[in-house]
Amino acid sequence: MFKRLVIGGLVASVMALPAFAQISWDDAGGSASKLWSDFGNWSPDGSPQNDDVSIGNLLGAFGDRTLFDGGYQINSLTITNGADVVNSTDEGATNDFELIVNGPTTVSGAGSSIVIYGGDPDGLDTNTLDINSGASVILDSSTAQGTAVVEVDSGALFIADGGTLRGTGRIDLEGAGGVATDVLINNGTITAGNGGFVLFAPPAGTLQIQGAGADATNARFDWDGTAPITAVINVNGNQTLDVDVDTDGDAWSGTMNLSTGSTLDMEHTWSMDSGTINVNTAAFGAIIIGQDPNPGPAATIAGASWSMSGGTITLADSWDSLQLDSELTATGGTINNAGTMIFNANADIGSGVDFNMSGNESSLVVNAVVNIDTPDFELDGVGALGTTTVNLGGVLDLDLGVGADENFEHDIFLNGGELDVTTTDNNWELNSIASITADAGETSRINGETFQANGDITVTGNSTLIVGASTEYSSTSDVVVDAGSILNHGLATYSGGDYTGGGVLKKGTATILTDTTWDVATVDIDDGTTTVNNGASLVVNADSIDDAGDGIDSNITVEDTGQLTLNLSSGADVSFEGSNQLIYNGNIISSTFLPAPANGSALRFADTSVLQINGDGTSDARIKLDGGSLNINDAGEDFRMNGGTQIAGNTNEISGGTIQGPGELQIGSGRALRGNGVINAQVDGDATAQLIATDGQLNVNGGIQDIGTLGTFGPAAILDVSTPWNTNVTDAVVLNQGRIQGSQITNDGPNGIAGNGLVTAPVDNNSIIQANGALVVQNVTNDWDGSANTGTLRSNNGHLELRSVGSFLFNGTVEANSGTVEARNFELEFDPASQLTLSKGTYSSNVATDFGGNIDVLAGATSVIQMAGTSSTFEGTSTTTLGDTLRLEDGSTFVEVGASFAGGGALQVAGSHTLTLADGASVNVLVENQGRLALGASPGQATVLDYQQDSIGLLEIELQGTALNDFDRLSASGLMQLDGDLELSLIGGFNPVLNDTFTILSAAAGVNGVFSALDFSAASLDPGLMWDVIYNPTNVQLAVAALPAFTADFDNDGDVDGDDLIQWQGDYGLNGDSDADSDGQSAGIDFLTWQQQNGSGVPVFAALSVSGVPEPSTLLLAGLALSCGVITRRKR
Repeated sequence: MFKRLVIGGLVASVMALPAFAQISWDDAGGSASKLWSDFGNWSPDGSPQNDDVSIGNLLGAFGDRTLFDGGYQINSLTITNGADVVNSTDEGATNDFELIVNGPTTVSGAGSSIVIYGGDPDGLDTNTLDINSGASVILDSSTAQGTAVVEVDSGALFIADGGTLRGTGRIDLEGAGGVATDVLINNGTITAGNGGFVLFAPPAGTLQIQGAGADATNARFDWDGTAPITAVINVNGNQTLDVDVDTDGDAWSGTMNLSTGSTLDMEHTWSMDSGTINVNTAAFGAIIIGQDPNPGPAATIAGASWSMSGGTITLADSWDSLQLDSELTATGGTINNAGTMIFNANADIGSGVDFNMSGNESSLVVNAVVNIDTPDFELDGVGALGTTTVNLGGVLDLDLGVGADENFEHDIFLNGGELDVTTTDNNWELNSIASITADAGETSRINGETFQANGDITVTGNSTLIVGASTEYSSTSDVVVDAGSILNHGLATYSGGDYTGGGVLKKGTATILTDTTWDVATVDIDDGTTTVNNGASLVVNADSIDDAGDGIDSNITVEDTGQLTLNLSSGADVSFEGSNQLIYNGNIISSTFLPAPANGSALRFADTSVLQINGDGTSDARIKLDGGSLNINDAGEDFRMNGGTQIAGNTNEISGGTIQGPGELQIGSGRALRGNGVINAQVDGDATAQLIATDGQLNVNGGIQDIGTLGTFGPAAILDVSTPWNTNVTDAVVLNQGRIQGSQITNDGPNGIAGNGLVTAPVDNNSIIQANGALVVQNVTNDWDGSANTGTLRSNNGHLELRSVGSFLFNGTVEANSGTVEARNFELEFDPASQLTLSKGTYSSNVATDFGGNIDVLAGATSVIQMAGTSSTFEGTSTTTLGDTLRLEDGSTFVEVGASFAGGGALQVAGSHTLTLADGASVNVLVENQGRLALGASPGQATVLDYQQDSIGLLEIELQGTALNDFDRLSASGLMQLDGDLELSLIGGFNPVLNDTFTILSAAAGVNGVFSALDFSAASLDPGLMWDVIYNPTNVQLAVAALPAFTADFDNDGDVDGDDLIQWQGDYGLNGDSDADSDGQSAGIDFLTWQQQNGSGVPVFAALSVSGVPEPSTLLLAGLALSCGVITRRKR
């Protein structure tokens, strides 16, 4: 823009000037002295003081360089024909002087100049200054004299076309005249800095243009002059043009050249309409031919905001850079950037601006808010070597229209800045060869429309990148999130690519379109919902699934043929929290939508979270319902748990959770579901699948179609099946502690119910119940041998305790193999079809029990029938085969006639037990008596194979008469070995007489041993009679004999023994009650007689003559040593 200048006041003042003398420089005929103080240099000779001074107008003064060396005031100054005026005699090295022109100063013609060095307050103080074509005013502040100053007092500084104002210093403009007035009109060239060839970086310098004096604010700058526009402004390398004068809306229409490190600093707002700004910022120094120069420091536009409605800004080469430190509003014109534009202030570049990134290294650096609305803008220019950098506080907002390049092929750096992209196609692309890097430890953002991320995205340096724009990743995407950094999405689709790093990937509301793997240390899977489409798989390999550490708090949906793998490096569980869901929309059971994670992580559903199954599907990942739910929503559809193993800690688990139908729960072969909770769906397990209750109650309410193993684990485990079920749906029902309760169990399964624990559900035992440990089976309605009377009750190295009431007629099998089967509080009555097999085992009961079937005691070790204070009966229908010892403990046992015994084992009667053989009973095995053996029901006769009575055993014999059927008789077809006690009782008022003899024992193969003790207290005889026990080779007899005349039988009990010695000791020297020799005294000679007669059956010998009688104490010791039995015993 240009203006026509009219300064009425100035014209009037010039016309009113008084006339002054004219003096001209004549160089004194070529004098060597160029000093103004040399009066001979003037024509006429003299001082120029207060004159109108002309230099260069005389022929001899053409091109002269005159040196102003004094404090002169002149009326006017005119310089022409290449002459110069310099205000220093030594180029400003040591001096400078002020030239005061009280009127106009005019410099005209090629080479004519005024050179002002710094020092005095003003180097040139003039009313007006005209710099005409070819002429220059030069300010030089580079010397020690300081800032060069030109002051224009009352008029204007006019630079004509071809005229030049240049250098470093200050222009003071005071001539505004009280109103806004153009006091600097530039039709020529203003240059900050004194140019010329510069090899190295020049020192920084400033050319300042300012209003001065009291009227400074009215000073105006017409910086591009009048039409035709010829104005040029140059800001040379490392120089600053500081314009503090208002351009008063005069839009720049000239040519501005900004060099390396230069600054245009405008104090007042300004504009540009048809001018140009050329930026050339090659590095200082020599340029090697054939090589591009290096980039130098950027040129800068600083100060007040400015606008651009037209014109051109050009950065022609890759090494050029322009830094905008002032705010720009551009509505028109052209920007050609082949180098780097740096925005340190806000910029709004409208749709009317033709903004061209015109080079293959075109770059932007954004440190403020920059909006670019150029419709066909190409951010990466014509190549991929440029960069875009948005730093902290910077926002690059691209509103791209038709024809714009929406495919970014260069590198973008976000160092705390924001990139917003809006396009007519509603999407933009980061090309596969391009990249975005977020760095600097700050939070950067990408906003706008859909972002197709086909290139590299790196978040590093403890930084955060928030992608608010919808993002589409592809197979060429390469995403790296370094440790300490975060990549955060709003909405994203993933079609493969690489995702790695030690940082946090917040995947946003995500849709997985094709196979994708996230190998980032922390993947915030709950950062929005996730959908895995048909045919796609999502694999997450991470140290943590949630950056907050509280589990997954959003929904995940996997479509029919999609797959989801959540794998923690530690193998820890992946937890769903709150009310969030993993939803699978399946179709066929063979679709594995949850593959097994490499490190074994389970999917844990806590709180009220839900695994929703719509249709069929399979999980090879372990499922843990820790308060959460599994919903199998479609009737006739199945969900298969196929993860983990059957090893505790590596199974599917339910802990207070719920499994709902109406669909079916399947458990894969070799897999298990363990825990406590509620299953309201039908259960169908493949082959060896397991369903195990642990740590609480597991309610199975939906029925069981098939399962490999069903059972419990741990003392707190309770399996409650609420509907009747049959063990034939399982390979085995196994308790490992715990309890099975609930509805009727029909036990048809080949392996039945086994283990240790408690079964309180009613059982119809058609198969087997087996204790491996302590197993209690308790229910009053139990059918212990099943509907077919074929059930088995077995203990293998355990204790099977059966609890009921009353009596149960049992026709099944009981087996105790190194264990115990116990019927508690009821009789398990063994009917003739029953089988009791004991192999180092025990059958026990606290209720009287009849054994009417087969009893087999297998070889290997002793087995036991233990009656806890009660009785048992071997009924006449029973058959007992002893491959080893059968020990009868506690209580009593009765063997009926007809009861069969066979085998090489022994029937052993324990010390606490009584065995009664019925009259006529035959026990064709060795009977070993360590307890009590009784015969008949008073009296009785029985036969055995062999009979052995141990030292603690007792044989009970009853006599009722002398007829064979009137006294107890025990016969052995083999041997008898005797020890222990014989207890004799007289019954029915029987009173034996002398010489009555009873053969109570007989053994075809002989009798060995004797009874060690005889108890005949219940078999008293008449006085003078005694019992004589006769041990014959093949029998034992009891005979009634006359009492021998034993004079030493002091206690009159029929024998001489220790009791008689005790009697003698008490009587010695006191009376004659122990008088063996009838001398009326109890004396020493009586002791000698006791010695001779001590022992039953010892005949009466004549009294021995004894010369000496021992003291009673000595006799006592001897008597104790010789004492023995009371009943006469004879061997024949």
